[in-house]
Amino acid sequence: MEHDFIAELERKVDALVEGYTGLKKQNEELVSEIKQKNHRIQELEGEHDTYRKELHSLKDISADQQKKLDTAAKKVKDLITKLEAVEQD
Repeated sequence: MEHDFIAELERKVDALVEGYTGLKKQNEELVSEIKQKNHRIQELEGEHDTYRKELHSLKDISADQQKKLDTAAKKVKDLITKLEAVEQD
């Protein structure tokens, strides 16, 4: 009877050790995966920041170009007005 108890106890301890080893390995894999994903997130955040800065720069350039176009359009209108005034004289 004592021998059966010890054998059963050994099986249970072996099962616990095996379960623990499996969980430890799974935990290590998950930690590794999390680290990789965190690294990728940091890369993506860096890219996002770069694109945001580039977009802001492009908006500024676009606004400057629009101002130049507006100025040129006003000058053309003024020239047309002067030409029309000359034609009427």
